[in-house]
Amino acid sequence: MAASIAEDIIEESLEDALTENRLELAGLGRGAQYEVTEFTKAIAQAHPTVSPDFLATAVNAVINLEKTKSGAALLQKLSALPADDIDSLDRLLDEWSVKDALRVLDEIDSRLSVIETIRRISGDPNTDELHTLHPLVLRSRWLFGPEFESEEYCSNVSLQTVAKELFKNTTAEFDNPKKRPDIVVLPDKTTIQLTGIESFDVADPTVSRIQNILVIELKKGGFSITRNEVNQADGYVQDIANSGFISGSPYICAWVVGETIVKGLATDKKVSDSIRGEYGRVRATTFSQLVGTANLRLMKLRDRLKSRYGEMPTDGLLERVLGKPYQNILPSE
Repeated sequence: MAASIAEDIIEESLEDALTENRLELAGLGRGAQYEVTEFTKAIAQAHPTVSPDFLATAVNAVINLEKTKSGAALLQKLSALPADDIDSLDRLLDEWSVKDALRVLDEIDSRLSVIETIRRISGDPNTDELHTLHPLVLRSRWLFGPEFESEEYCSNVSLQTVAKELFKNTTAEFDNPKKRPDIVVLPDKTTIQLTGIESFDVADPTVSRIQNILVIELKKGGFSITRNEVNQADGYVQDIANSGFISGSPYICAWVVGETIVKGLATDKKVSDSIRGEYGRVRATTFSQLVGTANLRLMKLRDRLKSRYGEMPTDGLLERVLGKPYQNILPSE
């Protein structure tokens, strides 16, 4: 009898604490909601007599902490696996908890929202590409393939110098050079971004060098990519590699993105010379192809995770809390 009463008290305290924070809780992804609910449950069970105000405050603190987390790192590991490597996939998923899976599903849902936004605005002739479409794509390197999932891509002084040298004879503008020195805006509304990833040199592990460089060139709406644009991107790759401002021999990947591609154009080109061999690659694609490929890749991952983990036991409590009607707090007169 006493145990039953204690359980009821714990359940009531748990529900009250979550209900008080339900608006903030509703703004989190399902994985983060699960994490907050499990934390609250553990506190309520360990300290049945904890005050409701303290528990509600603790829940609010954890919600704020969850807002700073994401499933990007876990998704990066999953995306790096070959599509047909089932054994490695099983081993990786075996290491994950339900909470890990939910975090990844949250990240996938977020990325699917980005894809849908790009799909809608890229074909709209009234879209302000420079301030809407281009920033959205440039912040989403994962669109260009799982090899660019890493969060370590960044601009550095060497790439800033290269960018300034590449476009010094044009009327190009650097988009907010203090904060984003890696983004260049050309007069024809083309946006170019140079970012790289650094790691320690194998030959000299005491020195960090740029190992990979990603160049993204986004054309204005309605633009059709021709051989000229591919050759120009090829020139960027060669100029970057031979600039003399970058130590080491990084591999340079360049992408040219437009609305359409002229018929018969080769969309994948390797860049090499007799001394270094292959040191770069140029690819042309459309916004719709970019979105379609990314959508297919993410939905496959989403389906795999959902089929593996199914429904989560905490869902019932979350639905009960989040499903409660609430009344807006009116300001006092």
